[in-house]
Amino acid sequence: MNIDAASLTKQLNAHALATRSNRVEARPGLLQAWFARWRLWQRMRRDEAWLRRQPDYLLRDIGLERNEITTIVRQGRF
Repeated sequence: MNIDAASLTKQLNAHALATRSNRVEARPGLLQAWFARWRLWQRMRRDEAWLRRQPDYLLRDIGLERNEITTIVRQGRF
């Protein structure tokens, strides 16, 4: 039995559609979403590094303690 890539993709998509999972071809923005997530991660790392370089009196002035920096940057303040 000889199956080429195109027919295998069609079979996988048919199976995914039948089982209501994500289709292989229906994710054109996957790379774009990954890049946006990577940029967000880079911004969080940059902001965390900047906050860690600040003196204690400045962190107290904005209402932060040094041990809260990672949590605040990644999850925000509730």
